[in-house]
Amino acid sequence: LTDLAPGVYTVSGAAVTVGPDTYTVPAPLNVTVTASLTPAAGSALYGIATGRLTISATGLPPGGAPAFQVTGPAGYSGTASSGSTITGLTPGLYTVGAPTVTSGSSTWAPTPPAQQVTVAASLTPTQASVTYALASGSLSVVITGLPQVVQATVTVSGPNGFNAVLAGSGSLVNLVPGTYTLNAASVNSGVHIYGPTPVTQAVAVPPSTTPAQASIAYALTSGLISLTVNGLPPATNAAITVTGPNGYLQVVTESTVLAGLLAGTYQVTASGVSSGAVSFAGTPPTQSVPVTPSTVAVNATVTYAPSSTSLIVTIAGLPGGVSGAVNVSGPGGYAAALTATQILNNVAPGNYTV
Repeated sequence: LTDLAPGVYTVSGAAVTVGPDTYTVPAPLNVTVTASLTPAAGSALYGIATGRLTISATGLPPGGAPAFQVTGPAGYSGTASSGSTITGLTPGLYTVGAPTVTSGSSTWAPTPPAQQVTVAASLTPTQASVTYALASGSLSVVITGLPQVVQATVTVSGPNGFNAVLAGSGSLVNLVPGTYTLNAASVNSGVHIYGPTPVTQAVAVPPSTTPAQASIAYALTSGLISLTVNGLPPATNAAITVTGPNGYLQVVTESTVLAGLLAGTYQVTASGVSSGAVSFAGTPPTQSVPVTPSTVAVNATVTYAPSSTSLIVTIAGLPGGVSGAVNVSGPGGYAAALTATQILNNVAPGNYTV
């Protein structure tokens, strides 16, 4: 520069972009120019003014490609993939957020999930590293012993309020590692009951791609009694009480099948009944019926027979107004004195003397 008036001159440089990077002169330079044929010297020294950030991730499953969220100075916000480099960054403090990664039926969690890194003005990238590790497990439940059309009822509960109901064998995937509790309920199939073993179990689910295992075996736990009632007149109800395990109580008035019975011994008690003037007693009056888990009923029979009857004693041939004097005796010391024709009710069967 020639023909300059003597004085102080300021030398400053405008920002220059080269590819993804920006270069600047750090500060203006003041140069004093005097009246002279010898030039005054002034220099503008450029330096790199932006930085770079490379994010690398390890431990990811094949195909895992997290999108890292990066925020920083001057409202910067962007995303980056593992191994990529962000360029042209204003120097300063940046926050790198790492998401969880789901691949197939499993989840990988990052460490750290968030970190802060300082990006300096340099062509050498600042490094941010994230390590991923498997953070989920799975549970395989095998249910056996039920008829093909019968569904189980197995409730699975676990960490973070997890709850699921299984109707058959299956797998629960992408589970938070921890202890899971399985509760299996008895189920009905028609008149039959199937019970599980075990009823309750706790299963530890670790972070792994190999499922934890649990098994539940159902088995028939109920039986039946086919109770036949004989010997009563039509429309006359029996009076039979059946009692058994766990406070079981059932009143039976006619032939029937008692289903859904727990295994054990049942007592069948037959009480007497009346039909008109005739009393009936059941035989046997009591009986024990063993019930085992089975789809085939155990047979029991109660046979009723008259336990009393009636006897008509007709007294005739006497003059009017004259009372008879008739004595009746019979089984069990029975005795009656009659003065006129009479029906004797509820007398025991047998031979009577009149």
